[in-house]
Amino acid sequence: MSSALWLAHRHNESGYVESCRLNKSDARFELKNVLNLMPPTWEDAFDLGEWPIVEATSSVRFLKRLSNEFEEKRIDHIVVAVDQSEDARGYDIRVQAKDTHAAEIVLSELYEKIETLQQHAESLSSTDQREEELETYDLLIDLVPGKPAAIYNRASVLYELGNREAAVDGLLDAMALGMPEENLSKYRGNSTGLFQMSLTSRGAKCPDYFEDIEAYLRKIEPEMPEHIPLLHGLATLSRIENKESRAAGYYTRILDIDPTDQVAKTNLALLESEEETE
Repeated sequence: MSSALWLAHRHNESGYVESCRLNKSDARFELKNVLNLMPPTWEDAFDLGEWPIVEATSSVRFLKRLSNEFEEKRIDHIVVAVDQSEDARGYDIRVQAKDTHAAEIVLSELYEKIETLQQHAESLSSTDQREEELETYDLLIDLVPGKPAAIYNRASVLYELGNREAAVDGLLDAMALGMPEENLSKYRGNSTGLFQMSLTSRGAKCPDYFEDIEAYLRKIEPEMPEHIPLLHGLATLSRIENKESRAAGYYTRILDIDPTDQVAKTNLALLESEEETE
C-alpha cells in the first residue's frame, strides 16, 4: 500500500495524459520541475481512468471510515476531490479494476452498519432519551449527508428539546432536499436563496413529510413571528398548495420586518402580477 500524500495529474495540449502518487519530498521535487519547465520524472504513472469510481461522498467522516475499511482489507484506493458547487466539495473514491468486487463488498457491509445506526435512532423515538437520539442522528447525518428523513427526524428531536432555531433550520434543510426542482440543491444551506425558487413550485408534487414540516413550522411560528427563513418556508409551502393569498400574506409580513428582502419583493410582485392576469 502506498503512503502517498499527493495525487498529481499531467496534461498536454490534447488533454489528460497520466497521474502519479507522490510523497511530500517527491511532490516538492516535481513542483520544482514544473516551475523550471522541466518534464516530470514519474516512474509509477498510471491512467486514472483504469481506477473505477466505487463511491462518491461529501462526508469527510464517511470518507475516513471507508478509507480505514479499505486499508484493513488491503484494497489500494485513491481519493479525488471534486468541487460540487461554489461552497461544497465532494470526493470520488477509486480502486483498481481488479479490486472493484472486493470494494463493493466492503461498501455493502458499511452501509449495513449505517442502516443499523438508522434503526437505532428510530428506536430511541419511543424512549425518553432525546439527547442520545440527537447524537445518533448527528452521527448518521455526518456519515451520510443529504438524507431528508434523517434531517427531518433530527429537527423534530431539536423541537422536543426546545431548540426552536435549530429545529427550523433542520426543517428547512429537509424541505430543500425534497423540493422537485433539479437545480434547487444549489440553494441548500441558504434559507433566503432557497425560496427564490418558490414560485416555480406552484402545485408541485412534494414528499408527504412536507405536511409534517408545515405542521412544525406553524407550531413554532407564534413563538418566532419575525423569523424570516421560517416565514419564507411557510410562503413556499403555501405556494405549493396553490394558496397564493396566504403566500402573499407571508411575503407582506417579511417585508414589514425587512423591507429590503429582495426575495419577498420579487415573489410578492409576481403573485400580484399573476392575480391581475387571471
